[in-house]
Amino acid sequence: MKTLGYTTIGSVRGCCDHIHRSLGTALACLKKDGLSASYQGTGCYSDREVLAVTHDRRNSHPLEKIKFDTRELNETERRDLSSCFYVGLDEEEREGLSSFQG
Repeated sequence: MKTLGYTTIGSVRGCCDHIHRSLGTALACLKKDGLSASYQGTGCYSDREVLAVTHDRRNSHPLEKIKFDTRELNETERRDLSSCFYVGLDEEEREGLSSFQG
């Protein structure tokens, strides 16, 4: 199945409503949503995750809530996403985050 790009979707926060061309830009969107959620109060967080888009439905049914057909990331995409995650972080920030990953 052809991948059109990537989007971020959560059951509570919903979809970002656009298709990112790369995993890196999808991750940036995910981080931005996390920051936005944290401003809403103590304990608030984003439940969104990055998914691959396989079909764009935005123009086919304007009243339909499902905007995209998606699939879980494959192993290569997950590896690429995790490598994008550390871009722009200094060594101390990387070490702090790696402790959460087990």
